[in-house]
Amino acid sequence: MSKGGKNIFVTGATGLIGSYLVKTFLTKGHKVYVLVRNKDGKTCEERVKAVLEFWDRKVFKEMGNNLIILTGDLTHRYLGLNIEVRNLLKEKIDEIYHCGAITKFNLSFKEVKKTNIEGTKNILDLSLQWSKEGRLKKINYFSTVYVCGDYKGLFTEKKLDLGQTFHSPYEQSKFEAEKLIQWYRRNNLWIDIFRLPVVVGESTTGKIFKFTHIYSLLRIWSLEILDIFPNEENFSIKIIPIDHLSKAIYYLFHCDVKKKNITYHLFKNKSFYTSEIFFLAKRYIGFKYPSHLVPYKKFNFKKLSPIQINIMKKINQFLLMSQTKLSSTYTEKMLKECNYSFPDFNKKYFYNIIKYAISVGFIKKLRKK
Repeated sequence: MSKGGKNIFVTGATGLIGSYLVKTFLTKGHKVYVLVRNKDGKTCEERVKAVLEFWDRKVFKEMGNNLIILTGDLTHRYLGLNIEVRNLLKEKIDEIYHCGAITKFNLSFKEVKKTNIEGTKNILDLSLQWSKEGRLKKINYFSTVYVCGDYKGLFTEKKLDLGQTFHSPYEQSKFEAEKLIQWYRRNNLWIDIFRLPVVVGESTTGKIFKFTHIYSLLRIWSLEILDIFPNEENFSIKIIPIDHLSKAIYYLFHCDVKKKNITYHLFKNKSFYTSEIFFLAKRYIGFKYPSHLVPYKKFNFKKLSPIQINIMKKINQFLLMSQTKLSSTYTEKMLKECNYSFPDFNKKYFYNIIKYAISVGFIKKLRKK
């Protein structure tokens, strides 16, 4: 599925989504420019090399000539790039993949705003210039499907501002960034939005380097410190393995969709219910407690110990996020036109992600199946 190489600019290249996309674009023969900060005593090159080698040891070594690492920062004006570098990029870059963001749920809105909203504005301001004076054609912005907040109806690709409130500052920051994007779209920037669900490890290997959301749920169950657990029959989760996500994005990239300013929901319409996850995990990990699920409204949080309350706080948002009905009908139609469809997230994939989490010690396997 190779195509004449494009020049692609990626932010968030050391994060989960960005790093996998960089790997994908490099293996497909494209030239990739990445914006990275020096951090934690490590240089930009060290950080990018480490994450690419995590996914595939050959990528950095064999395809590094097509990787240009730029020291910069989303929160700085012009991304911290000098005029010479900006002029070079203006003449080179065909598409931008803006994956860079703070994704932690436990920070204040002020803490995430600088990167997730102001940082997005910085890159879009630069994109305006590059699109008018250079060769930039399109920006791809990575959001979350949980911009739906606490909305209880059917949330489709074309919906955004429905008067919802949010479970976390992260969700709100992504919502505000999407609203900001509407202005730039009206000023002739082509910006597609990719709303992501819960992203898990590779479907075949289970590999992942960031354990959040569903992994935290699995870990809590494996600790066996709760007798019962809250759930509702309609609590469903949209899940996609990182390799399936990357493949869908590349198919959209490869088939050159002509429609502009589309918002995509990158997951299969079919839901994966939290009760299914519970019983599959119980079978594979072998935990005894919680022994069963109870309706969320009947779960008595007051009877929990301080430790149990602290643990439940970490996943309560995740459970509440599972109440909205999320639709990807339009996205699946567009992907079908590009000759791709999402595979079902089945038991085999689920066991692969659990197996990997156990292998690296994030989850402890308690008993045989």
